Amino acid sequence: MCRLVNLLSKKARENISDVSTYELLADDFKGQAYLTKGDKDKLAIIREAFATYKTGAIDKVKVGSTGSAGLYFNSQIGESECEQVMVILLDSKNQILKSEIVFKGTVNSSVVHPREIFKLAVQYPTARIMIAHNHPSGCILSRVNYKRII
Repeated sequence: MCRLVNLLSKKARENISDVSTYELLADDFKGQAYLTKGDKDKLAIIREAFATYKTGAIDKVKVGSTGSAGLYFNSQIGESECEQVMVILLDSKNQILKSEIVFKGTVNSSVVHPREIFKLAVQYPTARIMIAHNHPSGCILSRVNYKRII
């Protein structure tokens, strides 16, 4: 059973327990008859959040710890097959202003010049910069390295 179904009413859980998450999030979901108004409202909110996630919109996303920064970086460049360098620009509340891959390299190297990073940073009201690069070697412990520059 998909975990999303667990958020729905008992009636919905009994009738659509074998539905995949992607089916449930589709606008043309066939099991609408089993959903209560509350279920439909919850799914609408989840669909909107999912659409925002898919488009890469990052308005008001807060990086509250190094752990959350690591998760964010891993989700963006952790599985890439070539080395990439990513920059996150943060405001004074640690909310993401801009997130961008600034360099793409080869399987085992990426040439980085600070000029390009700072050129991007001065275009926004940046209070902090976080920089990360991945290790496509497959080593889980060193998948993404990141630095916070104050």
